[in-house]
Amino acid sequence: MDSTRHTSHDIAVKIGDKEGKAYSLSLLGELARERGNFERSQTLLSESRSLFAEIGDQRRLAKLDRQRGLTALAQDDFSTANNRLTAALTRFEEIGDEMGCAKTLADRGRVAHADGNSTEATSDLEEAIDRFRSIGATEIALNHVEALGYTLDFSPSAGSQFHSLVHDLRQEVASGSSGNI
Repeated sequence: MDSTRHTSHDIAVKIGDKEGKAYSLSLLGELARERGNFERSQTLLSESRSLFAEIGDQRRLAKLDRQRGLTALAQDDFSTANNRLTAALTRFEEIGDEMGCAKTLADRGRVAHADGNSTEATSDLEEAIDRFRSIGATEIALNHVEALGYTLDFSPSAGSQFHSLVHDLRQEVASGSSGNI
């Protein structure tokens, strides 16, 4: 897949497709993060962001701020991760992208928890779940919450609340009341 992404990037560059080049760079940046090459990831994502800024694509800029925040989180750079995710959240709110807002809030919750701020983590996660529910994406909320739960260490009371939340979301999904998208 890496070679396919490089080929797409090379073609976009060759034909002068700035948007294609920016998109390819963002995919390569995500791949670099997945492989643990965080410096390369930040470089590629920053280059992609610059191109999308020239184009004026606000949704892609928000997505790139989110990706850059996730890369900073992978590096345990919580301040940078939070700043980038907050920038992404602001941009998603400005363009009315509720799914982007919900995902970014869940990510900010991960950052807050990793940084030891359980109050902020809980607040962001609860708001993310509310937003997922408001757009009929309870199943996506459940997926995010379950994935997040596997990475969190809970006190006994918080663990109980988490398991109750997961149970409630599963019930909503099973009953079909989630209106999944």
